[in-house]
Amino acid sequence: MGMNLMAEKMRATAEELQAGAEELVSDYGKVKERLFIKICNRERNMEQLSGVPHKDFLEFAVTCHIEMGEYVGGTATITVNDSLLKAFGIGEDQLFEDAIANSPSIRPALIKDIDSLMAMLTGMDAPGMYCPIKAVTVEGLINGAAAILYPGVLERLAEQAGCPLLLIPSSVHEFLCLPEKDGFAKDDMEAMIRDVNEMEVRPDEVLSGHLYRYDPADGKLTAA
Repeated sequence: MGMNLMAEKMRATAEELQAGAEELVSDYGKVKERLFIKICNRERNMEQLSGVPHKDFLEFAVTCHIEMGEYVGGTATITVNDSLLKAFGIGEDQLFEDAIANSPSIRPALIKDIDSLMAMLTGMDAPGMYCPIKAVTVEGLINGAAAILYPGVLERLAEQAGCPLLLIPSSVHEFLCLPEKDGFAKDDMEAMIRDVNEMEVRPDEVLSGHLYRYDPADGKLTAA
């Protein structure tokens, strides 16, 4: 009986999402207000990216999604695929321009000292010691790594640090940033990233095994 009820709820949720999607497709003005971006590792997600508009950025793929929470009372989203894009009647460049512009209001950036973030997650008090590492994610802490692409986020962090930043791709959920002056040797940091990916991160949530660098002098994010 319990399984039957669960199946009914899942069907209802799917039907609500479908109805909501059909309503939105008829009015791109409504879709635009709900668009946000995610990033994933391009090579690891080639199959999932087939038929989905995406922009290549370093070794990542940027994709666009529609927030559908009000239709199911939760946090459901729909990935914009080629069929939806065609129905919207706009070009791919317009889709990404709108999604990037609206992401900060749909999924606001959250920047926390790593100790404070761990305290939020565990319910334990932060140790109270200074730590230069900051987590860059979004409110809700889910699929927040794309927040590094939000206008002004890395610029403000670099300004506060007074130097370029090193970025550690923790997972699809967040990047960890620290001032370059407080970093370690690149090889050591990348070895740490690979170890954490292997032991602590779900395979489908691995973002990268490489270290990145943001230089405020030219505003570019590159491989370190």
